[in-house]
Amino acid sequence: MLFLILFALLFVGNPSEAQSPSHRETITRTLEFSQASADNLLLLKNISGDVKIEGYEGTEIKITVEKTIEARNQEDLQRGVEEIQLATQQEGNTMMVYMDAPFVFFQWKQGHAHYHVDRDDDDYQYRMDFTLQVPRQLNLEVSTVNGGIVEVEKVQSQRIEVANVNGGIRCTEISGQTKATTVNGDVDIEYAQAPTTDSRFKTINGDITLLIPENLSADVTFKSMNGDFYTNFEELNYLPAEVETQEDQSGKRTTFRIDQTTKLRIGKGGPLYEMETLNGEVYLKHQ
Repeated sequence: MLFLILFALLFVGNPSEAQSPSHRETITRTLEFSQASADNLLLLKNISGDVKIEGYEGTEIKITVEKTIEARNQEDLQRGVEEIQLATQQEGNTMMVYMDAPFVFFQWKQGHAHYHVDRDDDDYQYRMDFTLQVPRQLNLEVSTVNGGIVEVEKVQSQRIEVANVNGGIRCTEISGQTKATTVNGDVDIEYAQAPTTDSRFKTINGDITLLIPENLSADVTFKSMNGDFYTNFEELNYLPAEVETQEDQSGKRTTFRIDQTTKLRIGKGGPLYEMETLNGEVYLKHQ
């Protein structure tokens, strides 16, 4: 019995031998547009990790990135440390911030960013967690893909576009035209002021919750295969479904297609808010 106990102690007493090497560092950077403009846009592309943005009364974009690399051996770890980098560049009114690596393709062409990853090996794992302070009126187009959440707080700009794939979206005290889309995660938006232009909210597996001022006037569409729509707005009316007609080439047969999307008018109507989920509920509530 004594031999068995000693053997167990020796086996457990060397956990460091089984641990993979890892590297962690903090990257900071400060950017600023040459001139203030309502058209200024921050474009941020991340692959793995969080993106958290807070608006403040300042003119600089203050970036902090927590970079984490994990690998099976020291050689692969060092390669990951060298390859995974923070990149920034400016084109006109657009400030671009993105995770860069040899397997990352980034191109700015005709006013649009083209960004994708083409990686065959997994010799090391990487994560970049972004935390930014930005001017409160700065337009945003930010996204991540895996292992993180996208959060935006206290930004009142013309346009906010947030995207995720495997994670949620959370925005608080925002205003402006909004596009929020993810695949696996909830979409939670709290508005300081309701969007005055058409906005879109979509997830595949998750709930959508909009918390919005009580004086809302908007048209709303709701679509879910496995979920319901809930609201505490009382001045609400159903709008008729749209019917699409199509005749065949002979002109003897007409096909009628009825849109299954539920359409509602809140108050006197106004901008269109599109809300769509496959497996989840939709909540539209006033504060």
